[in-house]
Amino acid sequence: MADIRSVATASAVARRSAGLLVAVLMLLSACDGSRHPGPAPTLEAARWENFQQRFVHGGQVIDSGNADISHSEGQGYGMLLAVAAGDQGAFDRLWRWTSRVLQRRDGLLSWRYAPCPAADTSCVTDSNNASDGDLLVAWALLRAGDAWGNADYHFAALTIMAAVAEKLVLTHENRTLLLPGEVGFRHDDAITVNLSYWVFPALQAFHREQPTGPWQALIDSGVALLDSARFGDAQLPPDWLEIGPDSLRPSPRFSTRYGFDAVRIPLYATWAGLAPEDNWRPLKQLWQRDPVPAWVDLDDGSTAEYAWSRGMASVARLVASQPTEGDIGHAPDDAAAADADYYSQTLVLLSHLAGAERGS
Repeated sequence: MADIRSVATASAVARRSAGLLVAVLMLLSACDGSRHPGPAPTLEAARWENFQQRFVHGGQVIDSGNADISHSEGQGYGMLLAVAAGDQGAFDRLWRWTSRVLQRRDGLLSWRYAPCPAADTSCVTDSNNASDGDLLVAWALLRAGDAWGNADYHFAALTIMAAVAEKLVLTHENRTLLLPGEVGFRHDDAITVNLSYWVFPALQAFHREQPTGPWQALIDSGVALLDSARFGDAQLPPDWLEIGPDSLRPSPRFSTRYGFDAVRIPLYATWAGLAPEDNWRPLKQLWQRDPVPAWVDLDDGSTAEYAWSRGMASVARLVASQPTEGDIGHAPDDAAAADADYYSQTLVLLSHLAGAERGS
């Protein structure tokens, strides 16, 4: 355990700014020492071993559908799955690599690492953070601390949480919002957000850990946006949403689609026991198509010429509370799924966990 302490504690103290250290120490002093019971393993060993063999190399999660890069989101997913499988050794390897290579001096994580000969921080090709990756890693650390009684994991989680609260949470148009990254999402009179970055069960865990933090306000704003951020004939949420003066619209700076990002919105909301007022009616209508398109453009109504993935279908079955396809459109068959990429397989496993833990 000494190696984890050196990474998560000594390194954090050495690298964090004085202001951030004060914030973290205040958070720690506010904790009464009691911890919420950690979850029992909810991911079968065989599922985790298959995922590891295909997508985890040492401490890196490899995005096989995206030029084999590693990114903070993938590291967070890998760490969550390792905790769910009860595999502390794998968790430690993932966290060591994440903290050593991706973690910035302020506690947030650089989002993108591309393979290069040096295999170190020089391979980071974009040091801007992605807030969903930050939330996922911090949540995994909290869960690991609870599951294995490790205070260092909790310290590391609180460090990331403090940085998120300081740099990524803001109030705009009377809403508490989560910036997708520190740089690039504030505009003259508008903010671009990504609702799939609201990892609702993580925010719930943060609120339990720090009731005075901004987490419940973020949950409330996210749920309100689920009800109002619907566009096009399909009335679906976009991957990227622009929030301007008294207006919402699919962000013209990014994709105007409901697609590979937004599919996580119902995943996280269902996992947390939350839902919009209409209980996903437009999504359920989309999922009845055969084939179900992988994306829908919310400006012109065009759709992908290829079908959704097995992972996307797993999210639909989770929301419909159906273990099998039932009345939703067919996903690729199992033979095709055997070659599915990192993201599709991750959605399958996350949907499995969410089904076991929803609303808990």
